[in-house]
Parts: sequence; C-alpha cells; structure tokens
Amino acid sequence: MANDLLPEATGDPVIVASHRRSGTHLTIDLLRRQFRAFHQRLAPFAPIDLLYLSIDRFHTDHFNPITQREARRRFLRAKRICLKTHLMPGLPGCKPELQKLADQIHARATRIYVVRDVRDVLISDALLDAKSRGSSNIDFNAFVHQTEDNMPRPAYWATHVQSWSAQPGTFILRYQDLIREPAQSIERIASHIHERPLNRQPLLPSPLRSRREYILRRAIGDPSATTIRGRPAGLPKPPRWHEVLSPESIALIDKHAGSVMADLFPEQYSRVNG
Repeated sequence: MANDLLPEATGDPVIVASHRRSGTHLTIDLLRRQFRAFHQRLAPFAPIDLLYLSIDRFHTDHFNPITQREARRRFLRAKRICLKTHLMPGLPGCKPELQKLADQIHARATRIYVVRDVRDVLISDALLDAKSRGSSNIDFNAFVHQTEDNMPRPAYWATHVQSWSAQPGTFILRYQDLIREPAQSIERIASHIHERPLNRQPLLPSPLRSRREYILRRAIGDPSATTIRGRPAGLPKPPRWHEVLSPESIALIDKHAGSVMADLFPEQYSRVNG
C-alpha cells in the first residue's frame, strides 16, 4: 500500500460498521482479543475509546469531535486498529478539514459489517433512546413508527444494511452467528482480514456486567472490553420483540425491511405477506 494512503498506519485498519445496537463493540473487542495485530496497551484510567477510533467523530454535528492530529495518532497505537462507524458509507457530513483523512481511510481499510435482526435492533435502540432522554417510559411501537433521516426506522435500517453490503470487499457478519458459532465466525473473519487467530479461550470477550466493573478495569488498565454494561436505573430488562410489538408495527417492519431480513435471516424470518 502506498505510503501516501494513511502513512501513520503500519497495517490496514479495519472498519467495523453497523446500525446502532448490532454488536459493534463485541466485534471490535473480538478483533482485539483474537488477533495480535490489534493488541494495544492501555494506561490506568486512560480513556477506553483510545482502543479504537470512531470515525463518526469526523461528522460536523458529532457531540465529541476529534482533530485530524488526534485521529492520525490513533494509527500509531497498534499495527492495525479498529475503526467504528454507524454512519452510511462514505462518511456523509464529514468536516471538510477531515475529508482527506476520511478518503484515505476508506481507500485503505478492510470492511466488516455487523448485522442483527431488525426487530431486536429496534427494541434495543428504543431503550438507548430512552436513556439519552433520561426517560423510563418506553413506547416501543411509537419508536418503530418514528422516522430517521426522513425514513421510517425499519426503512432506514434496510437502507443502511443494503448500502454497506454493496460496498466492494465488505464482509457481512451476522450477530447471531458471532454469538452462537464464535469459532466459525473467527475463522471467517481471519480469512477476510488475512490474520491468524489466537483462539484464546473463552473465544468471545467477557462483557462488562456493571459500571463498577468498568471503573475497576479502567483502574488496572484492562482493555478487554470497550462497552459500559449494566442497565441504567429505572430502565427495564429488554423485552422480546414479539412480546411488545403490535401487529401494526410488525407489518410496518415487514413492509420496509422484510425483503432484507428474508435474505439475511431466511431461517428465522417469514414475510407477513410472503
């Protein structure tokens, strides 16, 4: 790879892309756990997000912006680093001063797209939305019928999946396969990124169970997980989608995302009208 494409990077970075609540951090942590090229050291109490780079921070409206200098320094932390995004391909809305870096990243990076059942995604996303609003009142059906980027939420999910799936060289990783068949998933990832897996046991990274554990791991510089687990006070345990979604919501999901679901999850998805 030419040195003028991301000269700070020793090896090609890996973009882990997904719609929100689809297993992004699990995949990032798996890469760091099972492939030596992604290993990093973390000083005690250093920010956890040093272990990856969210390129969503390049967006003009991001709540936690990053400078080009800081972003480029991330590539010096390991032979290969993980890049996280929930945006559409091409990083729409990128700040002009970061566009060159974004172009270099997209030209050089290997891509993994993590996809999860849209019904589970919407349930989890509704909980996240409630947390962001400081509310414990969650109307899952109202959430499903809201819009995102001027599209019904199920349609936005389908567009996101299709847009990333159409990107050349993108490996599609189903969240359920990662959870149920981690050994096979690791082998497929290894083939895609051209790295030999360590096959450390347990194969999947141990999740953080609480904020207390998160703080403890930060104190000792343990970089095994990048998520903050534990349900915020007042929020219920995520219900199963079929327990809370109305027939109208299920029909809306089928209308806008049914064909994509049937292609990706044929063993568990039946079209309402199919």
